[in-house]
Amino acid sequence: MANYNETNQGDLSNDFKNPTAIALSTGSNIITGKTTNSPLDRDFFTFTVPDNGSRVRNILLKGYSAPGGQDSFFAVDTGNQISLASGGDICSAIPSDADNFIVSELIDTAQLDQDLLALNGGPGQLGAGTYTVWYQETGNPTDYQFDVQLEGVIAPPGESTASKLLTSDNNLVKVDLGDDDANAFQFSIDSLNLSDVSEFQLFKTDGDGNVLGGGPVETFSLLASVPELAGLSPKFTVEGLADNEYWQIAMVNPGGTTIATPTLINDREVALDFGNSNLFTLKLDKFDIGLATDALQKNSNGDEFIDLSSENGTVTATFSVFREADFNNTVGFYVANENGDVIDPLTGLTISPGESGYKEAALAQRLDTTLSGVNGQETIVGNVTLEAGGFLGMFLAVDTADLTSGDVFFSFAGANSDGKDHVKALGDNTFGFEDLVGLGDADFNDMTVNLSFA
Repeated sequence: MANYNETNQGDLSNDFKNPTAIALSTGSNIITGKTTNSPLDRDFFTFTVPDNGSRVRNILLKGYSAPGGQDSFFAVDTGNQISLASGGDICSAIPSDADNFIVSELIDTAQLDQDLLALNGGPGQLGAGTYTVWYQETGNPTDYQFDVQLEGVIAPPGESTASKLLTSDNNLVKVDLGDDDANAFQFSIDSLNLSDVSEFQLFKTDGDGNVLGGGPVETFSLLASVPELAGLSPKFTVEGLADNEYWQIAMVNPGGTTIATPTLINDREVALDFGNSNLFTLKLDKFDIGLATDALQKNSNGDEFIDLSSENGTVTATFSVFREADFNNTVGFYVANENGDVIDPLTGLTISPGESGYKEAALAQRLDTTLSGVNGQETIVGNVTLEAGGFLGMFLAVDTADLTSGDVFFSFAGANSDGKDHVKALGDNTFGFEDLVGLGDADFNDMTVNLSFA
């Protein structure tokens, strides 16, 4: 990454015939500057795209701040200076001079995160050659930031390119999508050494590591490391990737937040080291997205449920159950919608979590399948036929087979007697229950279930 910041490296040239030369590196190149109208301060910089199959894929407007909200002028010309068709000085430029530029636009906050090369029919990319950028405000002083993204050697027309991962020295992982069928990340646990329940968080960032969107894109829970769960190793799949995205991966626990140190294993795999023997592998590939990864969902309240709505007929499921509890608990499933609403079979009325009669109506809609386990060993319940086309809630019956008198906790927090969320999503189709009123020790490993489909 070749960054240029006027604050540290001096003012960009104000001379259109002698612009500041910037040597681009593959990936993001962040240009940060400030211009004023009085005294007049234009910024000119030039760069070269090597003739080796490389290209500038885009120039993104990553920052723009202008009191009063006025527009600023942005243009790109070929060559190592701005050339005016009128032949005059830059101060006497006329509108028709812009006709010869590759791009010439007025920009403001509306263009943030947009590709300036693609505005109003622009070329969308720059091939081999030398180019000069002209930036000038039209009113009050402006602060701006461009991301000039140089893509390395690309395949000639007709040849395919393979998707790959890249790492940076500021602990980011970059996605470089080719024209193959890679469609998702998948994280797997190599070793885990945690004393508390923790969170695995994924953030989208810019090339400097600044978080985009204000928070994590995905969050999964990680259980404390105990011998009884030694065989539990969920996957974490993240789909919907875009080319040239930067990602930062964090682990959050009561001791603080640790950012993973990524190391390339190969073009498609990255080792993630959080320290203290907490190691993961990130893989970019084509994965079977659907029931295999996404049956377990969360609603807008953060409540977990099983989504079979996109399937028809029946599906065949296998459950892997782990237990680390003093109680002989049972996990079951019941028909509900994604908000936890159930139909009372006696009245035909809809009852929502927290409303009177919910427990009785929900349990009346339960499936025949129940899951139990033994501390310290994996219990597998296979070849379970589930009706597709709808949604399922989950419940935990605590230390009893009598569902009418014992504690029952649902995956919809509003239905629970203590109002607490007793379920955590632990990865693809994997969830854990806490069996104590008020969440007790909040370890969420009293009953842990992984769901897979044939």
